[in-house]
Amino acid sequence: LLTLQGLKGSQIRLRQIREYTDLLISSLPVGLIATGEDGTIRIFNTSAEQMIGVAAEKVLDKVPEKVLPVELSAELQQRGVASAGVMQKEIVFTDGKQRRLTLMSISLAVVDNSNRFAGNTLLLQDVSHVKELQQELRRNERLAALGKMAAGVAHELRNPLSSIKGLTLLLKGK
Repeated sequence: LLTLQGLKGSQIRLRQIREYTDLLISSLPVGLIATGEDGTIRIFNTSAEQMIGVAAEKVLDKVPEKVLPVELSAELQQRGVASAGVMQKEIVFTDGKQRRLTLMSISLAVVDNSNRFAGNTLLLQDVSHVKELQQELRRNERLAALGKMAAGVAHELRNPLSSIKGLTLLLKGK
């Protein structure tokens, strides 16, 4: 009886942990896509859905090459234990709504305690707005430099013109 009560308590705690983990993953402000060791997508959170424009139901338990844009599926290819390091990369692609997106991706291979390959994880953050602001800043810097150059040219032209004007007024007086 005690063993059954302990088992039931463990099952309840396990369910609570699973529910909390699911809630945590779905509410992350970054896109999370994870594959299992067989290469199929196991986790696809809400932020990833919004960034990529693909519903989770369409990608879960499927191979990334068939359901994700080429740029993202390439990041999720099985890399194995030998390349268990973290790789950071900027990805530019056009989503289903014809929006050009710039995503910062962090991909890593997941290994278990026995150092066996368990899958790949891809974290995505939309940096499109930051890139647009950087381009605008560069444009404004170029325009400011052009304005300074125009002011310098105007100053250089005004000096000889003032001398010519002074000379003409002097000649007019004579």
